[in-house]
Amino acid sequence: MNKQSLSELKAKTSNTVCLAKFHEATIWLYASKLSSCHHTPMVATGETALTFFNPLEKRQQQDSMLSGNKPAECNYCWKLEDQEITSDRELKSLGFKKYLTPENYLDRSFNFKPKALELAFQNTCNLACSYCSPSFSTEWENDIKRNGNYQGLTTDKKLHYQRGIDDNIPVDMNLFWSWFDVSADELESIRITGGEPLLHEDTFKTFEKILQINPNIECVIHTNLCQKPLVIDRFIKSVNKLNNVRINISNESAGDVAEFIRDGMVYSEWLHNVKRISDETNATISISTTITALALIGLDQLYKDIIDIPRRPYISINFATYPEFQSLACLSSDERHFYLNKYVKFFKSIEHELLEIEMPTIPRILNMLDPKLTHENNKEYRVDSDIFFKQYCQRRNKSVNVATEIGKR
Repeated sequence: MNKQSLSELKAKTSNTVCLAKFHEATIWLYASKLSSCHHTPMVATGETALTFFNPLEKRQQQDSMLSGNKPAECNYCWKLEDQEITSDRELKSLGFKKYLTPENYLDRSFNFKPKALELAFQNTCNLACSYCSPSFSTEWENDIKRNGNYQGLTTDKKLHYQRGIDDNIPVDMNLFWSWFDVSADELESIRITGGEPLLHEDTFKTFEKILQINPNIECVIHTNLCQKPLVIDRFIKSVNKLNNVRINISNESAGDVAEFIRDGMVYSEWLHNVKRISDETNATISISTTITALALIGLDQLYKDIIDIPRRPYISINFATYPEFQSLACLSSDERHFYLNKYVKFFKSIEHELLEIEMPTIPRILNMLDPKLTHENNKEYRVDSDIFFKQYCQRRNKSVNVATEIGKR
């Protein structure tokens, strides 16, 4: 959709309409929850095939927008627009290839179908990354069940490690597939996440469904790629049947640092699997990072290892926000100086090997390391970092605490 078409649609419906509210959702099937975008709170999925994607709470938010209101659930975008900054509401609405008539949107009983869908079938995962939580990893659940909550943390605002295990009620999968079979014909893109999606049979079932509906649908898979060869074989075979696949492979460091952060990973096996995906598929591949303070110890080696792959993935940079005590907010001013100097020199040394898509991310990394951004609570975060990783090492049987090496390599 172009801006002119979107403006015309808004003029005939409402200036506060967001098409993501009608055509997009992340669905956590293991918890019976959905959200229209990553900024809005979860709501319960509907209980019938007709209401599954359009439950009452979502309908109420749609109605509010169509009446010219600004639902509080969408405050992230309203605040940006108040500052005259282009919001995700605008970007997501422009991102759809097709849209309905104004009459369809104004019809309060219209059965809206997804154009962009993200599915998390299970939170089953074979890794228990330090910055993750029981909500997204069964290995993290096992940690909490065996050892209880983490103790002594004062800055864990979301209580990732101190609130126990969520009491999730999964979706009736017969209901889900009944809905999917009659609703997927308008899909433009589908993402599969988790947990770890390659551990779930429903992931491979989705590949077969997409092949039948339209093999050209953009299909994005988020995976840690730390799987056995038989699983990788099956994944490659499935990917090669589809025409428009993007594989986002998660990792943010290298060697012993990566293995420390991503508990359960064997880095050499992970790198071998990345090379296999590159060699044996035509998929677009990215390495999706979640940059924590610890990741900075080995991020440079990750770049070197990925650059050595002939048809190499591009590296996508994201920054951890929570928990704050693992984010860059725990770095002192001196440590920021250390890493800023390190990465200014490093990126200068590899600038001729960076891909065009990676170039804009380098200033962002360096800007985030600016000593002027030293958080006023960095000492409190560092205390919690020490408290957390001491327990983390004991629980995970790690003999070396890499967290003590921040700013030393």
